[in-house]
Amino acid sequence: MSSSTAPVPGDAIVSILYPATLPGTSTPNKFDLEYYVSKHIPLVKARGAALGLKSIAVATLDPSTGYAVECVAVWENVEAFGALTKDEEIMGDVTNFSEVPPTARIGKVVG
Repeated sequence: MSSSTAPVPGDAIVSILYPATLPGTSTPNKFDLEYYVSKHIPLVKARGAALGLKSIAVATLDPSTGYAVECVAVWENVEAFGALTKDEEIMGDVTNFSEVPPTARIGKVVG
């Protein structure tokens, strides 16, 4: 997997957004960014490489957006990402770094 692979038509771009607050409140979501970057993302890279993960990046967001962290990944296609979501270890790991499940936005590169 190369971190400099540019998306091409047909690739899937997946944006995973972690809320800044607990649903319906102003209470901050306790998000462990250190764990996410040092443990979860390497696990996703390791498992995703064999499934079609082309690149991945993590960014912190301005809380005024409603989200604290965003992960953007480029996959060979939507089905490749779908295969990763069936990995019980990866999906079960979310509670180790976030109190709130993420929201996923999935798109297909068209140009």
